[in-house]
Amino acid sequence: MARGGLRPGSGRKSKADEERLRDLCLSAVGKVFGDNVSLFQKLAEIANEKETSNRDKISALTKLIEYAHGKPKETVDVQGEGLTVKLGKDVRNLAGLSAQKTN
Repeated sequence: MARGGLRPGSGRKSKADEERLRDLCLSAVGKVFGDNVSLFQKLAEIANEKETSNRDKISALTKLIEYAHGKPKETVDVQGEGLTVKLGKDVRNLAGLSAQKTN
């Protein structure tokens, strides 16, 4: 299966597409919650409710923390003969080099 070269629909979407999607998401938040403050208050309520599953509490807290403090970057250390490279999280197996996930 070829992976390189120009393919229809490949590549980064235009800035206009990203902005349309962002506007659509903000509109949906507005319809459901009224504003962003109400959204974050609801996430906090979910995290504090006794009836909420632990999985849902962790998910709500994760979103709150990521918006408050920023999402942490994930790196991958790749090592080969005489080679050490730190790469972003989307790197998989590079020509048989070993990859170790670090945070």
